[in-house]
Amino acid sequence: TMIDSVHDFEAWLHELLGHTPRQIEHDVLMRFGPKKCCYGKLWGDGLGGFAGDFKSGTFATWSAINPQHLSHSERLTHEARIAQSKAERDREQTEQWARNRPRIKAIWEQSHSLVMGDPVTLYLKRRGLVGMWPLPACLRYHHALPYWEDGEVIGTYPAMVAKFRGADGRCVAIHQTYLTRDGRKADVPSPKKMSPAAGLLMGGCIPLADPFERVLGVAEGIETALCAGAGSGIPVVATYAANALGAYQWPKGLRRLVIFADNDVSGTGQAAARKLEARARAAGLAVSVLIPQTPGEDWADVYARRDAVAVESVADSLERARFDDQEGGAA
Repeated sequence: TMIDSVHDFEAWLHELLGHTPRQIEHDVLMRFGPKKCCYGKLWGDGLGGFAGDFKSGTFATWSAINPQHLSHSERLTHEARIAQSKAERDREQTEQWARNRPRIKAIWEQSHSLVMGDPVTLYLKRRGLVGMWPLPACLRYHHALPYWEDGEVIGTYPAMVAKFRGADGRCVAIHQTYLTRDGRKADVPSPKKMSPAAGLLMGGCIPLADPFERVLGVAEGIETALCAGAGSGIPVVATYAANALGAYQWPKGLRRLVIFADNDVSGTGQAAARKLEARARAAGLAVSVLIPQTPGEDWADVYARRDAVAVESVADSLERARFDDQEGGAA
């Protein structure tokens, strides 16, 4: 039974989180996955367990036995174990966030305000953002940010660093874009990374702008958001990935949300945008979803080309949305 439960628990972990530990150990809180953000525990008797992801806030419990087949006393024991598991998870998460907080603070304090000609401004110019000044205060330049890979520092690089604000408004992480001195992406496995978190990332954003007249835009990445804002005249914030776009939590009091989606060939960006659109509409917001016409492109690509047709279609969409608002309809 125990061997079967290990196999079934491992399969459940993979389905839930997309990752599994190298070895399943009983009664041990295991950490695994990217930056060890995933965790799981299989109880000593192999009859149940729990798992989750600190980064996304995912948490779920597993039982080797259908809960409907448990006796009353077994069900009470099962529920007590679940409550204990959640308490253990919360304690571990709180302790990890506390350990990460000084590192986040240090990265920000070691960085500098942007100056024309530094690697960050050169990088943004290469992405088509020529003449945008001043740039948002949440962006800074770090002259030698350590690059971590598999728990080791493999070098230091210039970097664009950005405050990442959780849904509660606190800075909970630093988004890092590793660069070369002349403003290109550094030759590293993942030029864009998030620092270890000091709070829940899901729902948060990089606060590149504040709402104006209760209107706000949101896009997947910093460059895309800056370009979408420059091209539309709308204040736009950035999430850090498609799944984060779908989970974005807009500020209170917002009236209209404009979603600048990527036109991913895989459909991932569009699906995330529609998920956010459905949530926002259900909450009573007017919503516009804008997607570039060319597959594989985002709004940074469109803005860099200054595609008159595409930019004009955005302007038309937004104007129709404003008219619908005045008429009492939804965009």
